[in-house]
Amino acid sequence: MLAPNPVSLCVSSVASSSSLLVPCSSSAASFSSSAISNETKAKRKSRLTKKAHMDRKASLVRQHEQTKPDAILGYPRSSPSAAETNAWDTSLLKSVLLDRNEIWARTTGGSAQDQQQFLSGLPGSNSSYLPKHYNFGLNADTASLLTETLPAVSSMRSILGSDISNDTIRETRVEIAEKEEMEKRQRLLRIMDLRNAGAKGIEVENTRRIVEAFGRKEGDTGSPEVQAAILTSRIHSLTTHLISQPRDIHNRRPLRSLIHQRAKVLKYLRSVNVLRYEECLAKIGVQSRAVEGEVVVTKQGLRELIRGV
Repeated sequence: MLAPNPVSLCVSSVASSSSLLVPCSSSAASFSSSAISNETKAKRKSRLTKKAHMDRKASLVRQHEQTKPDAILGYPRSSPSAAETNAWDTSLLKSVLLDRNEIWARTTGGSAQDQQQFLSGLPGSNSSYLPKHYNFGLNADTASLLTETLPAVSSMRSILGSDISNDTIRETRVEIAEKEEMEKRQRLLRIMDLRNAGAKGIEVENTRRIVEAFGRKEGDTGSPEVQAAILTSRIHSLTTHLISQPRDIHNRRPLRSLIHQRAKVLKYLRSVNVLRYEECLAKIGVQSRAVEGEVVVTKQGLRELIRGV
């Protein structure tokens, strides 16, 4: 036979007499939110130690997220550590690259000395003129061959094959030819000056300088170090363009593509040689956390970087 339910007995007693309050007893356990009164000292110490460890772990996670390098720049945008903030400023890649705004500023908004040096290359000017940087991938040796050796040889063509016996006439022709060649030299130097190049010409010169600085041998264009440096240079160039032109939304996807290509190249380099990988990161000014794991460039983060929020 089943035992009577104490809850049903209470309900029946209340129904029989509305003026009489019948206490109800239940065998169910009661729950309390207060601290355990019989907690031992060892358990309390263990509970407080665990809580302190959890708080410390949460603090480290927050600190880790705050110092996380930006996936686009490769280093934190704002960090209390000066070494982390200046990772790009102290890198080899930045010292190698030429800033096109600084190069173009020398022709229009530079100092008086730069203005005078640039104007000295005009035709008819008697002062010597030598560009600081050369266009079309030329170096100082090639420029010297075109501007020093070639004019001297070309000026001698005026008397070659002629039957001039008078030395005075011969010298006069040579002087006229030399004057014409010097005017050609001034025009040629202005053409070879990198200040007259466009953005594409400056990018070609930067690529040549990167290959020379990061290549493992002469003419090395395929090593991971060179590819990572070229991609980082393009990322910074495109980021600067997007900051100056925030409405150019069509170049945001190519920027993401360059970031993932750089991460792919660096991950391959890490699998080949860890020492070369770490040296390459220091040279291009990128922290390891910016390229390891899953590289995510969010739309909100890109917008904040471009608009400076």
